[in-house]
Order: sequence, then structure tokens, then C-alpha cells
Amino acid sequence: MISNQFETCSFIANVREVNEKHGILQLQQTFLNDLLILRDMNVKDVDNGILMIKNRLHHKKILLVLDDVNELGQLNKLVAEHNWFGPGSRVIIKTRDVHLLMTRKVDGIYEIEGLSYDEAFHLFNSKAFSILPKII
Repeated sequence: MISNQFETCSFIANVREVNEKHGILQLQQTFLNDLLILRDMNVKDVDNGILMIKNRLHHKKILLVLDDVNELGQLNKLVAEHNWFGPGSRVIIKTRDVHLLMTRKVDGIYEIEGLSYDEAFHLFNSKAFSILPKII
């Protein structure tokens, strides 16, 4: 399991949606609570959140996955610089906007092909109707 290679891990789902509904501060709190294994982290404001991320995580080897990032501001307030995290850390950014990644110092961009019609149909049926595939 890849997570065993890191001190701490976090998967932040639906960054775009959470940011629209609750703001970047909520994302920072979730991020810090997950990675520092704390509850009810009191982040006063976005700038305080940035300082807490930099000061408390710069020595930790983390794995972070940010799902559905759609604005540069989200990255600037969550993962702006490589030195915010310890050596060996990995940040995976899932986005539909490749140009967003090109504005950052990313180590690599991996594009994933969409599902074929048959694969999409099978996935939809399995999720919508709890149909499990037959094992032959």
C-alpha cells in the first residue's frame, strides 16, 4: 500500500464544491486535521491556515490528493510551494484544467483516458443498481 510510505496522508474530495459552499478555510482545516491527526483544528483565517500548513508540515513526509481543483487560488492557499512539506512528500492534484498545472512547478502531468462506452455503462450499472460483474 502506497500510504505506508508516508508519515501521514489525506484525500481532499471535491475541492471545487467545498470551496464554493464553505470556502478555502474549510479546506485548510480539513487538510490540517487529516495530516496532523487532530480534530477541530482552530484556523482563524486563510493566512493563518497558510502559516500553519508551512510551519507544521515542513518536516513531515506527506501524501496528499486534491480532487477536482479548478482555481489557482486553491493551490496557492493549500500547496503553494514544495518546501511547505518534508522531503519525499507527494501531492497529487486532480483537475480538468491542465493549464492550471502548467502555472505550478509540477514534477509531471499524467493525463488519464476516459472510459469507453462499454466501461462507462458497466460502471454506471454496477453503482446505480448494485450489479456485480459475473466472474467466469
